[in-house]
Amino acid sequence: MSVETSASTNQFRKVTEIANYLGLAPQTVRTLISEGSLPALRIGRIFLVKQTALDDYLRGAAVNPQSQAQAKAA
Repeated sequence: MSVETSASTNQFRKVTEIANYLGLAPQTVRTLISEGSLPALRIGRIFLVKQTALDDYLRGAAVNPQSQAQAKAA
């Protein structure tokens, strides 16, 4: 049995990497983790977020401009 894995599915990101990538403060990323919005692993004092979890979070946070316009009109 062979399991295919890509490099991106096995990569983990530190809080500071995510913060720099998104242009956020590291504390904001930690808040997302503590709220449960962004799943992470904790190893000692370090939080690690799987790249696929970050991608899923960003997809869920995406905003559709048309749906916003319809919501404002209602």
